[in-house]
Amino acid sequence: MQNLENREFNATSGVANISSHSSRTNVFICCSRNPKDHECSQELKKFLKPDIRSGKIHIWDDDSVVAGSHLQEEAERAMQSARVIVLLISVNFFASDHIMEYIVPQVFTVHREKSTRIINVILGASDFEHSELAQFLAVNNRPLTRMSQAEQDTLWIQVVESIRETIVAQSEPTFERFFGQPNTLQTVTSLFSKCRSMQTQQSRQQVLQQVPEEMRQSIEVSQFKPQHSEKSDFEEVHDLVTIYAAYPDGLEKLAYALYKVEHASLPWQALDTYLCQSGKKLVTYTRRQELYDILNSAQWPDYLFRRAYRNSIPDSWSTRRNYNVSNVLSLILAELAEIPAQNNDTFPLLEFAQRLAFEARDREKDSLHDELRNWITHRSKALGLTESQQVALREKATQRRQPTPFYLLLTLDEASDKAFTVQCWLLDDENNSVQNADIEVPDQLYSLDDIPNLLDGILEQCENCLLDEMANLVIEFFLPLELLSYPVDQYTIRGFSSRQSLSSYYQVVVRSLERMKRNKQRNKQGYIWKNKWKIFQDCSSEEQDLSKKHNATLIYDKEQYQELEDLAAILRGDSIACLALTFVPSNSSSQTDDVLRAVLEAGIPIALWAREQTDYPQVLPEFLPEFVSQHPLSQLPALVKQQRYDAIKSGQKQRHQGHYLTLLWDDPERIPPTRQLAAPSVSKGA
Repeated sequence: MQNLENREFNATSGVANISSHSSRTNVFICCSRNPKDHECSQELKKFLKPDIRSGKIHIWDDDSVVAGSHLQEEAERAMQSARVIVLLISVNFFASDHIMEYIVPQVFTVHREKSTRIINVILGASDFEHSELAQFLAVNNRPLTRMSQAEQDTLWIQVVESIRETIVAQSEPTFERFFGQPNTLQTVTSLFSKCRSMQTQQSRQQVLQQVPEEMRQSIEVSQFKPQHSEKSDFEEVHDLVTIYAAYPDGLEKLAYALYKVEHASLPWQALDTYLCQSGKKLVTYTRRQELYDILNSAQWPDYLFRRAYRNSIPDSWSTRRNYNVSNVLSLILAELAEIPAQNNDTFPLLEFAQRLAFEARDREKDSLHDELRNWITHRSKALGLTESQQVALREKATQRRQPTPFYLLLTLDEASDKAFTVQCWLLDDENNSVQNADIEVPDQLYSLDDIPNLLDGILEQCENCLLDEMANLVIEFFLPLELLSYPVDQYTIRGFSSRQSLSSYYQVVVRSLERMKRNKQRNKQGYIWKNKWKIFQDCSSEEQDLSKKHNATLIYDKEQYQELEDLAAILRGDSIACLALTFVPSNSSSQTDDVLRAVLEAGIPIALWAREQTDYPQVLPEFLPEFVSQHPLSQLPALVKQQRYDAIKSGQKQRHQGHYLTLLWDDPERIPPTRQLAAPSVSKGA
């Protein structure tokens, strides 16, 4: 047998010399076939030319497809090989069926399984910020088409530098990056060789069948088959270890494949411990997959994982803002595994698992609870946690942050006279669609009187998904201009023994259907609306100076209501974000519409008014200014809900101001996910 200690290490030895261009790709560029987008792709390649010429970078794009080859297969092979994927984003990109149906799903797959870096470059206006690709930050906020030539050149240089950094960072073998010295190869090979499933050619083939498919496709393993092998078992294991070390987490994925064949044998446990300690990791890939398999079997909605994640990460850690992708749990575990132990000796990954163990206990899922507790106990011992530290971990996992709301968005879109189409969505507090919560609404027209019965079915579907989180549900009605004062909060729904007011259970607000539609068209009013919301955000905290909040709120009384143009001019002021009317707009629907149209055209996101005038508990001109001024604006939805509840509790709700309050609460960041909606009617105003 050759002296392996003296053999010169080469991380790519044993890898087949594949001639296919797609298999040598380390940069994958994707854009639409629109000529202007293609020109941008060519421009990027021009900036990459020195690296292409030197052989450091191998690019694949549509121009790389040779005659007779299959585009989809070549693209998939290239993405599996790539270390960087550059997406040139435009409206044409999202309009391409090929890109959205074949390329984008593969982007998420290779990022999840191989840690491939994704670089988004915004070429022109599109719905990027509401797409699932937005979780990968773009290098530019301002579209390329709005930049000068010098600015475009600077942007391309920035993209090239990002590509170079990634290629260089990933060019070293995995065990050298993590372990620091090449002679670790000998130790790792020895540990693998002691596992019984690595000791014969036949058993090694069984292990290789468990390796992730994308790694099997890109590695030539025929040399390890009995009929081709002239090497000793130790040498074959050495070559396998050498090959897989060149991939991100390659050795750990090989160890996981071995685990699936021979489970946690004593030699395998020694290997796993060494990989964990040498790599300075909290848990190995195998242990992470163990936790994934346990949690995935629960078939829980993703919001439970996101909530446990948010409650477990340190305050100083930058949280992922968009987990609206197909495999949230896998991404969360990968990120938590990178967070080191905190100053109080807690481990966020263990805390995450402990929180979900408590969740399983509360839901009476005893088997799941026991599996999670066993995993936590074993990992705690492996990390050397003392009993007191484990107790502290459990205590910390019982601490919960502020309950997070969920939002039921309903659109009532007039299709014909007094007949409406209804659509709805269930979103979490980060405006992501709640997994497995595609609320079914029969495709038919509804009158306003039909809505309560429809709500019964919708809320039942929400409850099946949210369970005990229903108490945190906020209901937002997107209504046409002429229905913004309609008492949707007084709709009745099924209670325990009789029908009850919707507002007695939930926060209920109204929103502008027309403004939402126009915001999707990216017009000027949409930008004004967002700027006004930013004013509200700046002054919504209790810590803010009260004067700043008062400047953002306009309390408009009857005496000031002379000309509608005066109101519109005031609302357009740079500091106004909230309007409170101390009078009831005229019973004339046209006059009410004119006031609300002025609100919407000025981009005002928050407005409060009464549908009828009463004198209990105070007359409206006294009640409303005091009600608005004494609390942070952010508390208005909860305060209005309390007023509505007080009206019911008073026993004379028809006299109570709370019974008639309407709150417009129009957050431009929380709109229905892209779906076909009718264009806004010009005749109906803003």
